Amino acid sequence: MPGTVSGRAIACGAYRGPLRRAILRWKDHGDEECDGPFADMMADALLSSGLLASDPMPVTTLVPAPSSPRSMRERGRWHMRNVTNSLARSLRRRGMDVDTAALLRTTKTSGKSVQMHGAAQRSRRLQGHIVIAARPPYPRNVILVDDIVTTGTTARQCAQALNAAGIHVTTVICLAHTLRAGENTDD
Repeated sequence: MPGTVSGRAIACGAYRGPLRRAILRWKDHGDEECDGPFADMMADALLSSGLLASDPMPVTTLVPAPSSPRSMRERGRWHMRNVTNSLARSLRRRGMDVDTAALLRTTKTSGKSVQMHGAAQRSRRLQGHIVIAARPPYPRNVILVDDIVTTGTTARQCAQALNAAGIHVTTVICLAHTLRAGENTDD
């Protein structure tokens, strides 16, 4: 994952089957009871990655990927902020020193990300439209929290905005990633 200190993103699973259906219901049908279980899945993935194993671990801030104002109006919530707060609680229960900050927002974008065809279209949709929404001082180390990594465009644009503000993005944690043609997660 370009723009991150680790150079990678962590996903809980592939965006297919039961995980895909659960994420879609959670995002678009208000299944907020999934916040806790999804947060626990992401905490497990982060802890098993070894990225939080430094001793002592620096305070890390979890930053939710932004949703467009239109998506938040349609859903009636910022689903990523809610699950990020749940993730912080899950990690704190496990002894991690984390907090959260809604540092990013989107400005005028057209269409939904899922309606874009291909990485180039997704990239053009977001180019320059993810910005820092908070005032300094900024946290030094952050983990970006997203729901689905399809082409990586959203995560890269978020990392670019954070890096430009002097914020180090350790990694990206997401619920699921889409498989590339021919990719099999059963290996």
